[in-house]
Amino acid sequence: MKKTDFRAFSHRRAQSDAGDRGREIIAGILVAVKPRIGAYVVCAWLLGIVINLLILPGFFDIALRDFGLALGALALGRLSQEFSS
Repeated sequence: MKKTDFRAFSHRRAQSDAGDRGREIIAGILVAVKPRIGAYVVCAWLLGIVINLLILPGFFDIALRDFGLALGALALGRLSQEFSS
């Protein structure tokens, strides 16, 4: 199995507009301020990225990494519900 050529992935990422980065910062602030909501937003966002990467050939290892991050976000959302004050 061949690994992903990260140069191609980085080039595609560099072509994204600055609005993507702004949305990522807002999502991070949302998780910091309201983890009960923000964790699920980030989880859904990451799952959307995973689906997109699975459609493209050759990005399966990155999709697996992002799936793990989505599971972490889901765990944070469940923990924040359990331990919310």
